[in-house]
Amino acid sequence: MFLEERRNQILAYLTKHERASVDYLATEFAVSKETIRSDLNELARLNLVQRCYGGAIIVRRSLQSGSIAPRSENFEVLLKRLEKQTRHQTSKQKGNKMNGKVCILGSFNVDIVAKVAHALGKKVILNPAPYSSEILPYLDYLDVITPNETEASLLSGIDIQDFDSTKEAALKIARMGAKRVIITMGSRGALLYDGHQFQHIPAFPALGVDTTGAGDAFNGAFAAALANGQSMVQAATYDSAFASLAVEREGASNMPEHQQVIARLSQR
Repeated sequence: MFLEERRNQILAYLTKHERASVDYLATEFAVSKETIRSDLNELARLNLVQRCYGGAIIVRRSLQSGSIAPRSENFEVLLKRLEKQTRHQTSKQKGNKMNGKVCILGSFNVDIVAKVAHALGKKVILNPAPYSSEILPYLDYLDVITPNETEASLLSGIDIQDFDSTKEAALKIARMGAKRVIITMGSRGALLYDGHQFQHIPAFPALGVDTTGAGDAFNGAFAAALANGQSMVQAATYDSAFASLAVEREGASNMPEHQQVIARLSQR
């Protein structure tokens, strides 16, 4: 396992479990304790974890963490530099297929991630779960926001009761800054608003076994489909099929394969 991959997995473990010991991580990743200490020290230097006796604890921040504020001026300078570089690269690479990665982000520094990705011309997708009003200043940086009905109601201030009120909420959220809105409606599918028109994405029939991770399945499949060059409607249809397969399986990590999704799509 490469160093960067190992450190990312350590960070993912700490994000889920809050803390871990050097002894446990050394056993888990089959490396020496000295290697783990070096990994944790580097993550601590980046202010992602906090070292404690015998291990480390994850550092959690809100969207508007005070630890970011002292560097805000330098950050704005960095953004302007990134935007300038991106414009230059785009002019040279215009017409070429996008070459990039889909990144799964933790619950920290979402504001910086959104701003940097926006400055680099990358698509930014946010699943606002659980809802927090702290996302409001960053809606302008979002290409797509994917709330469920409850989150869309809280975000828009509109009480969603039926399909018409769902449309009203999507329109309101778009006017607040998000370029495109997908409101997931469970067994009723999803409503897509692209800034111009509405599109209902029907749900695929599924035999529900375990809904744990269904939202993650929907958003992950949607991001992957977009990164693969599919249109918004195609990507939303793909992730609807993906999510229908995911809820038929036991366990959040037991996700379907691409070919299984293609087979489910062919049934419609």
